[in-house]
Parts: sequence; C-alpha cells; structure tokens
Amino acid sequence: MDISIIFTIYNSSYEDIELTLNSIIKQIDINYEIIFADDCSPINQEDQIHKYMKKTNISYKYIRNAKNVGTVRNCLNALSFAKGRIVKPIGAGDIFIYNNLFSRIVNYNQKFDIIYVPMIGYIKQNGKYYS
Repeated sequence: MDISIIFTIYNSSYEDIELTLNSIIKQIDINYEIIFADDCSPINQEDQIHKYMKKTNISYKYIRNAKNVGTVRNCLNALSFAKGRIVKPIGAGDIFIYNNLFSRIVNYNQKFDIIYVPMIGYIKQNGKYYS
C-alpha cells in the first residue's frame, strides 16, 4: 500500500464528504486506501459513505469513536489502522486538484523524508467553486 488517506469527519455535510471523495477517487497510477475517522459526530454519515464506497474498488475502513476525542487524537486513532507507507490526512470539503497528486507524493517521498503538499483554498458561490 502506497498511501493511506485519513479522512477526518465531524459534523460534516454529505455534500462536503462527497466533494472530497470525488477528488480522491480520481487519483491515478497509485495504490491507496481511505480510513474514515468519525469523531463521534452528531451528524452520522456512515450509511451514505458505505453506499458511496460500494461503487468503487477502493479499500477503506470506517472508524467511529465512541466519544469525541478531538482532531489530533482522532487522526492518531486512525493512524493505527493505516497500512500505507505514506499517510495524508484530509477533512471533508477539502479537495485534491491534480489527479496524479498521490503518485507525485510517492515519487518525491523516495528522495525526502518529509513532504509539504501545498493546498489551495476555495469558496462556493451560487453552486460553483472558486479558488
């Protein structure tokens, strides 16, 4: 396994979750898994996520904390399930712009121990996203 994506969830709308998932499943030329880390969110999107993931061939796990433990501990809990050589945390509503980003991360990781991946902010107006 090349990359484990730790997808943190807390009070996330399904629209934001799906936006992020759509950007993840477009990744090419790479072997990855998704670990959903739900921090005991009052808005439970588990059924919808399982339904979405059944349409893909992507390996995934869904972990739901019994109580809210905060973002850092939520990520650390999910990390214990990760099988990838590289771990990339992401939250609902964040997106990967390039469909070869994961493969680029793996290639750079062969040269460096730590990689900084820049992110671009965006806003949604009238149903469209702008950076």
